[in-house]
Amino acid sequence: ASDPQTVLQARGVHTGKATWETITLDELPDIAKDVKNRFHQEQKSMKAAKEELQRIKKNLEKEHDFIKHVSAQSLIDIVNFDVRGTLITVKRSTLRIFKDSQLSRQFDNATWPSQNTNATSVKQWS
Repeated sequence: ASDPQTVLQARGVHTGKATWETITLDELPDIAKDVKNRFHQEQKSMKAAKEELQRIKKNLEKEHDFIKHVSAQSLIDIVNFDVRGTLITVKRSTLRIFKDSQLSRQFDNATWPSQNTNATSVKQWS
């Protein structure tokens, strides 16, 4: 290492002994470029991961808001159906969107309390 254009670089310390490799100063720009490229790739990966986490957080917030909205409803206003083996849960207000429909009449405020003797039961529909 007596040449001023030479740098010693430590490699591999797995055995407890460092092996030294001689590189020239002319090789340093290539090493610096490689390190810069690796940092750039890492930065891109971190940015993508951050964007994915933000997307997930936004979805979780939407789900949280939905759950808060649904759970704020009285259990008496939640209706469970078994439609040919598929369990469906809806709000009673959804079934009453069309005021003149059979569903609206069946789930209106006058009829519903007498039908709703067990809020957890599942009605069989085909």
